[in-house]
Amino acid sequence: MFSTKSLSILSLPIKTNVNNTGSNLVFVRWRKPRWIPMSRSKLEYLPTHPPKDPWESEFMKKNMNYYRTSMKALRNYFKKEQDALSATGTVMMEKARHEEEEFRQLLKENEVENQRVAAIREARVKAEQDARLLLRLEGIESAKKRKAELASEADKTVLHYQELAKTFITPETLDQALEECLDNLVIYDFAIDKNGNVFKGRTVEVLEKPASTMSPLSKAQTPQTHSS
Repeated sequence: MFSTKSLSILSLPIKTNVNNTGSNLVFVRWRKPRWIPMSRSKLEYLPTHPPKDPWESEFMKKNMNYYRTSMKALRNYFKKEQDALSATGTVMMEKARHEEEEFRQLLKENEVENQRVAAIREARVKAEQDARLLLRLEGIESAKKRKAELASEADKTVLHYQELAKTFITPETLDQALEECLDNLVIYDFAIDKNGNVFKGRTVEVLEKPASTMSPLSKAQTPQTHSS
């Protein structure tokens, strides 16, 4: 014969392959086996329920009856409607047809809106292209005008220096330039006070021209003959 303690121990789920690390250890909640009778301390135990308010019990009973009746009526009403809809199906078909028509109408409106936005976009792009083309033409015209102005200024500069080159002293015009310098003497020896009065210095008398107007350069180039 087994005792109660031995039976309780035998009823425990024991895992035989438990290692030292405890990784395979299984924890179970203690429960009394079904064949073990009630303990002696609880044989004469009578559970006591908490006291209830009579008014609250009556109130809850009456209102629960109203609640159950209302919920039963609602369930029956919804069941009848669902049965009617599933039997005929006209309402669902009408709703589906209405949704399809609404969807097609929305597609048409969307297409019209896309066309309107596309027309606005094309007009905007064309205006931007025209503005860029006009800007390029203005730049080309401005560049041509600037090039013409530079060419005109270059021509004026060339003409100016060509006219100025006529006044340059060359070996052929050296004698004439020397005579003009001797005929038109300029005296820079003068002073000016704070009041603007000019005080001239020395005067230079113009000498008479020699009989021979040959320049020193011409004399240097003329060969000299020596008598024996």
